[in-house]
Amino acid sequence: MEGSWYFYKYRRFIKWLGLYLALAGPGIIVMVADNDTGGITTYAATGAKFGFN
Repeated sequence: MEGSWYFYKYRRFIKWLGLYLALAGPGIIVMVADNDTGGITTYAATGAKFGFN
């Protein structure tokens, strides 16, 4: 009986992880691909000038 509870939790986690990756995956890929040298320099200079405002 105890093993079936763990199996149910495992399947539920796998379904949740698959849904999360399906929704967030493309955004994460674009976010990582957009971080080039020029962008990082611009964001750092803008952040130094304006802060969190």
